[in-house]
Amino acid sequence: GREEFERGGLLRAGSGGDGGNDGGGGGLGYEFYAKFWGVQKVFTDPSGTILTSSARGGGGGTAAGANSRAQAYESFVKDITDILEALESTPIVHVAASSSSSLEEQDKNNDDKNQQEHVRHHKYLTSSQLLHLQLKDPTLRIHFLTQLLIILAYLGSLPPTVLPTGVQSTAGADTSKLTAQIRQTQMKQLALIEKRVQKLLLRACGGDSNNSMWKSLQWILRDRESMWKNWKKAKCLPAMDRVTGAGGGGGGNT
Repeated sequence: GREEFERGGLLRAGSGGDGGNDGGGGGLGYEFYAKFWGVQKVFTDPSGTILTSSARGGGGGTAAGANSRAQAYESFVKDITDILEALESTPIVHVAASSSSSLEEQDKNNDDKNQQEHVRHHKYLTSSQLLHLQLKDPTLRIHFLTQLLIILAYLGSLPPTVLPTGVQSTAGADTSKLTAQIRQTQMKQLALIEKRVQKLLLRACGGDSNNSMWKSLQWILRDRESMWKNWKKAKCLPAMDRVTGAGGGGGGNT
């Protein structure tokens, strides 16, 4: 919680001793720490956190519930925007491959401050004192940005009525035009965020578009996902699980 965070002191995004980040900003406070790990709730359960009730197979929900979902969606978009800004202003530290013995020898030769900056095995811990290291780590960035790309692709593929707008129908008022405008803005917003994520992800992959990780993600999220959707729209035809016997003796389902 906040008290534990404050006991550990402010996180530093940069390697300088003044607590500022390399982009010229100030120290990262508890709010950013909570945002960075808080968005994981949306990554794991978007339907239960930011989408309308219809996305979960229920009804339209109450007016208060719809408004709450709209606020949660807007908060999520703002949080990931703030996180992307921090990642864009923080340099990536690529640690050269070394033996464990050489790393131990290097750490022994560093003073206490430098030892803290060269902590190893910090990637998947949620300690507040590690976030300034994690933001620089290319491996953790790849995992985080991949999660974000997946959720953006999911949100962009949903029917327009699923994204919450907060607009409530009232007797005698036509709110369809306003709702359509909000949804159009939401889709443009998601597209811009995706471009930023793609740029950051390529940077985390070393800036090489031929990187195997980068190429695999592009194929899965674009080509493979598109093929899967088209197959589902065609009522799962042709059957993908039918195998023809090599001897021509007929086929069967696996």
